[in-house]
Amino acid sequence: MIHPPAHRLIAARIRTLAAAALLAGSAGAAAGEPPHTLPPVRAVAAPLDRAAPDSLPASLDRIRLDPQRGGSERHIGDALRGVPGVQVRDRQNHARDTQLSIRGVGARASFGIRGIRLLLDGLPVSLPDGQGQISHLLAAASDGIDVLRGPFSALHGNASGGAILVHSARIAGEGEALRLRASTGSHGTHSTHARWLAGRNGHDLALTAAGYRSDGFRAHSAARAAGLNAVAGLDAGAAGRLTLALLLHDQPEALDPLGLDRVQWRQDPAAAADAALQFDPRKAFREHRLAAIWEADTASAGHWRLGLWQGRREVEQFLAIPVAAQRNPLSSGGAIDLNHVHDGFDLRHGRAWQAPGGEMSLTLGLALERLRQHRRGFENFVGDRLGVRGALRRDEINRARAEGSYAQLQWATGARGSLLLGLRRSRVELASSDRYVTPDNPDDSGAAHHARTVPVAGYLHRFSPSLRGWLAAGGGFETPTLAELAYRADGRPGLAFDLRPARSRNLEVGLAAQRGRTAWRLVVHGSLTDDELAVVRNVGGRSSFANLGDTRRRGIEAWIRHEPVEGWQIEAAAEWLDARFRRGFLRCAGAVCPQPDTEVAAGSPLPGIAARQAFLRLHWQPRPGWEAAIESEARAAIPVADGSPERAPGHALVHVALRRVLPLRGARLAVYARVENLFDRAHVASVIVNESNRRYHEPGPGRSLLFGLEWNRP
Repeated sequence: MIHPPAHRLIAARIRTLAAAALLAGSAGAAAGEPPHTLPPVRAVAAPLDRAAPDSLPASLDRIRLDPQRGGSERHIGDALRGVPGVQVRDRQNHARDTQLSIRGVGARASFGIRGIRLLLDGLPVSLPDGQGQISHLLAAASDGIDVLRGPFSALHGNASGGAILVHSARIAGEGEALRLRASTGSHGTHSTHARWLAGRNGHDLALTAAGYRSDGFRAHSAARAAGLNAVAGLDAGAAGRLTLALLLHDQPEALDPLGLDRVQWRQDPAAAADAALQFDPRKAFREHRLAAIWEADTASAGHWRLGLWQGRREVEQFLAIPVAAQRNPLSSGGAIDLNHVHDGFDLRHGRAWQAPGGEMSLTLGLALERLRQHRRGFENFVGDRLGVRGALRRDEINRARAEGSYAQLQWATGARGSLLLGLRRSRVELASSDRYVTPDNPDDSGAAHHARTVPVAGYLHRFSPSLRGWLAAGGGFETPTLAELAYRADGRPGLAFDLRPARSRNLEVGLAAQRGRTAWRLVVHGSLTDDELAVVRNVGGRSSFANLGDTRRRGIEAWIRHEPVEGWQIEAAAEWLDARFRRGFLRCAGAVCPQPDTEVAAGSPLPGIAARQAFLRLHWQPRPGWEAAIESEARAAIPVADGSPERAPGHALVHVALRRVLPLRGARLAVYARVENLFDRAHVASVIVNESNRRYHEPGPGRSLLFGLEWNRP
């Protein structure tokens, strides 16, 4: 739903963009040699999500979702393992979602994804305040994922780490395709999905239904989920093309085992924390989303695209907050009820023309996103019963509104060079209206407004047909989310509207080549962030944030793929990342902390980030119909808290997979098996940063098996 005065907003922004176009530039999903490449699509005046590979000065991994890997296809997180610069941590806890960070941004999130922009078919699935999650994005409904890092990701909006662009599966041309898949594995894990693609007379339809359930590796970690995706494309001839999309997701149960301290993890990695068994922390989550995209491409009018979407999200979550802590009249209780309604539009226009010295293309865009959140808090007890909804302790209406205007200019300076310039103006408004006011709990209504203009620039140079290099620089802008505002660090009620946006300056230098059977890429990057947003207290799943000084991130990313002989492929990726605070500050070290009291010295590493990470995959296809793979992933120890010497130990895991494809009456039947953690190594899958009870560790499973069947026609 577009806000009623949207036409006036569009007119005003177009006037602004006309002036900005002289300075601004074009980029967007960027370039780089990907581990798995999709067929390139050349787009005139390529916008942020339609850029061709190898043509832009940025790091882009274009991933093809490959059934050879034999994953459960519950969500897209499994496909991102092995992408340099991306750290994916499966918490083994569906109540908190997968932990995902890019170049060290996002590691602080105690649940969901932060600092990374998520888009589905070019439209944001991140909320206007920047909060996102991937649990409802079905890998089974997708054909590919673009993972963008570096300065140009800032053109996607409220994020400073990167952008993940998911593309729905569509059929090309006439015909139909049907895929059925079912798998079962360790810890009572079962996954199924069905996908049907059809195309006729320029129209196409894609339907995907999926279900998932697991007893969980740890005690008190069972989960159930189901999802449905539908995408229809309608060809209107000269009037353009209309795409309609529906997303439904229902997760009625996700139990939270909480973290373990180091002694508990060593004694029994599969155990749940005592508080989890006492309070029964859990989350139920439901979402639906409707989207429409109209596109028209003509030689005279250029490319036009208008996207509209509206979604609703309902969350009920019970936390392990002690009863005594809720006796405080300013407490928000220990149970959360959230109801989100979010909508928006994105309008863009692109045009290309011949300019002195080469071809030039320009894209101008406007975006508006809105969120209305009804947040209520309840006690998590009734009398002596724990883990149930009790008395109301919080009731407020929160709103977020994000306006963006962007301009992108690309100038292909002959066969060897390409210059990109970009500019995005963002304004984010956050407001809260308190509806729970008592003599002991005053009105905590408030608002905050943040705005910033972010420039980016890059240059790509081809040294030879097989070797290219690039340089890119730009700013970043990341506002606090409503979830980060929800609980003040000083324990007072109301939202923490004193939090400031984090502002970053980013630089990237890259070199990539492809010759014959070998492709490689080497990237050096660095960023300086002011007013870094970080966790100061994390108790029972409830986090408080503050602007904890300035930070520095710098790193090296390397990737190579080689095919030594027919049927063999080797792929390797490695990352070195140094992320540290540039200034010292005080933080809370205990569960009870009226004021920060523990010093964190300048030069301390940012918690939640592995300084070194590596991935290796050997794929073998001895003859048609047979495939086998060995994978190894390793990472260094991870700091668990600001200024603390404690680390979650590093580890190296080995996985193996086998797949056999058989022809079956005009179709194909695939039988596959996968063994995760072949050598049964004890390890910590992820950490809960700054957990005040020192329960930092979220253990990973030992040796796990997965077996499955997949039927495809044709």
